Amino acid sequence: MATKVYDSVVVELQDGNEVEVKPLPIKRLRRFMEVIAQMDDETSDKTPIDVMVEAAAIVLEKKYPHLAHDKDELEELLDVPTMVKMVEVAGGLNLSGDNPNLVSPPGTI
Repeated sequence: MATKVYDSVVVELQDGNEVEVKPLPIKRLRRFMEVIAQMDDETSDKTPIDVMVEAAAIVLEKKYPHLAHDKDELEELLDVPTMVKMVEVAGGLNLSGDNPNLVSPPGTI
């Protein structure tokens, strides 16, 4: 019997649908971290909310490709606490500062 070594969470979107979020595989995690790094990039013209939406799209792209490729629809279904939770779980980040078991976001150490 296999041992699951990660935790997943189920988050509810604004339309009531539930989405299971678990840590990203390495391939998508690399792209995800490149997007998250834009939050610390002073030359980037993206706002933090734009970066978070893009990161959330990467989280959802495998199971929910229609949401990942439709930014307007994705933004209609996300609220900030849900989006933050998705990004924290999928990327192993600690954006809320309340869980010492998660790593700190880039540029905060």
